[in-house]
Amino acid sequence: LKLLQVTTTVDVGVGSLRWAIEQANQSPADDLIDLSRVRGAIALKSPLPPIAGNVLIKGNGDETLSGEHRYRVLSVLRGNVGIQHLTIANGLAQGEEGNNGAGGAAG
Repeated sequence: LKLLQVTTTVDVGVGSLRWAIEQANQSPADDLIDLSRVRGAIALKSPLPPIAGNVLIKGNGDETLSGEHRYRVLSVLRGNVGIQHLTIANGLAQGEEGNNGAGGAAG
């Protein structure tokens, strides 16, 4: 189990949740993304990368992951994903519009 410590509520850069997901996606090992050192809201500036492996995202109950009413908050390509003690709010999952009279993709 690889521990990835989130140390900032900033959306990008080393120590961010985005960085931790990118690091987790680089190896097939199971990962623990630990948000217990941060407090407050992580306000996304763009969608997070899709999760591509087994991950547990664990907060302390004092964090909120916000899509800012504009972005999908989390998506999973593959793997088992658990989320503990983390509030997820204000996400947007919007499908695509159809072409040539066809229906659009689901959000």
